[in-house]
Amino acid sequence: PGTEMTVAGIDLDIPDIVQLAPDNSVSFAVAARFVPDGEEIAGTPHWSVSGGGASPASGGMETWVTVTFPETAARAPLDAGAETNSQPAVTVEVGDRKVTREVYPPVVPDPEDPAPWDNRRFIARSPGDSDPVELTYALLLSTNAVPFAWRGEPGDTVDWEIDGGTARFLVDGKEQKSVKGAQSVMVLPKGMLMTSTINAKCKSASGKRYTRQTPLRVIQIKAEPVKADLWNNGLPVNPSGFFVGGEARFLVEFAGNISKDHIHWSVAEGRATVGNADGNAPHTLTGVSAGTDTLTLDIEHYWGPPPKFNFEVYSPNPEPIPLHVGIIHSSNSVPAVSIQQVDNMIGLANSLFRQAGIRFQRVSVTNIMNDAWYDASSTNVQEQIRNCMSGTGGLEVYFTGNLEQNVYGSNNRYGIIIANNASDITLAHELGHACGWPDIYIQYGSESAITGPTSSALLPGDWNNGPGPAEYYDRYQTQAQLLTRLLMHGYPQGGRDIPSGSVYGVYRFSLQASSPIQGVLTTGLGPCGLDSLNRTPTHQ
Repeated sequence: PGTEMTVAGIDLDIPDIVQLAPDNSVSFAVAARFVPDGEEIAGTPHWSVSGGGASPASGGMETWVTVTFPETAARAPLDAGAETNSQPAVTVEVGDRKVTREVYPPVVPDPEDPAPWDNRRFIARSPGDSDPVELTYALLLSTNAVPFAWRGEPGDTVDWEIDGGTARFLVDGKEQKSVKGAQSVMVLPKGMLMTSTINAKCKSASGKRYTRQTPLRVIQIKAEPVKADLWNNGLPVNPSGFFVGGEARFLVEFAGNISKDHIHWSVAEGRATVGNADGNAPHTLTGVSAGTDTLTLDIEHYWGPPPKFNFEVYSPNPEPIPLHVGIIHSSNSVPAVSIQQVDNMIGLANSLFRQAGIRFQRVSVTNIMNDAWYDASSTNVQEQIRNCMSGTGGLEVYFTGNLEQNVYGSNNRYGIIIANNASDITLAHELGHACGWPDIYIQYGSESAITGPTSSALLPGDWNNGPGPAEYYDRYQTQAQLLTRLLMHGYPQGGRDIPSGSVYGVYRFSLQASSPIQGVLTTGLGPCGLDSLNRTPTHQ
């Protein structure tokens, strides 16, 4: 008492018969399934057919059936009890369960009907569709419900049920597992990455019954233009740009229930080639011609907009931006950094600024023997250091022992200073300032912290065609977490990404004075992307 029991049954569906052979026969495949999904019935399936035969007659849940419909004139009177009165029927029996379905001949169309019914019943995307829905992929947690419609004979009444999974019908804003007497329904994908079966149970005007099913797979996709991952010696994944002849890696993460054969990659304008046009593995693009373009992922059977990446291909071998390097030595002639360290930092900067189509080149090195400058924690010392070189026509970068506490790099109009305990990414970050980009923060000073999920309004130049509110970025990722991926994040430790456009955050520009005076803080779309880049920076 008080215990719920699930009674397993068999569902058997007969396909639409649209045409008969000259002898009134027809052959077709049929399949049975246990219901609810996941249930089993012990025993061997056995098939039988009145008015025909099945091959094989036992052993599997699928078989091939041939039936012959009796000629109308040859049928016996209704009270004769003759077999010729019966419709052909298919029966499957497993264990103590048995189900029988009649087979109905095609309806002869009225010659006066300008649009006769084609004798087909199926679940479609919309009532006027000419083909059934074979499979639907729908995004987990998507706010966009998926439409299904009955396509059948006028006068059919249809009840709908969902079997398995966690998808639900959406009716007047409420979630339901079944809908009665509706020609179309909306299904909300939700809950878990599972497959639900959408069942349509039809009763025709003449009382005949039909069942049709279509699977709905709830999936996840992550296609993130702003991404922190690197590949192949530090090149960014999902870059906003790359050179003609250069390669770029694009990574999209798919749920395991999406068939790789249903995924197709294409480039709109042909400015890059795709190494492999199909599948779910990371794909490599090679630049072919300069200009902007879009990478699109088309997914067969997917209800939703295709993920997209906008990118730019740059002409190869741009004129490098010259870097004039000054290395300060302590009193015992110990340099703040080695030339190899400097070149490694420049190499990392070039791998990242490759997205912007520019590169930097060390053109000179000046060794500065000044112990007093090895400790550059005061703004006066920093000003003296920056006066060592001027008017070079390029950028001046100085390496010293240390700056003020918790400061590892500083840029103004007279040069960049890097402390020797700075991370390798610091030079790239400061070069970003030299190219006109501000620092961008989650929270700073009196400005409120950035909260809430990522959305298209918060990074309009780096959206991915997702339906929202956060797709195809991680649904649980916040805008604050995304800011840490940026090269210009105000605390440069892990950020590597150069976006195509502005990104929402707390940002500030330096006043570009001879000492690092704080600029005005602003909350909004911070201009830290390609569309606000100064491609010919110089220090005074």
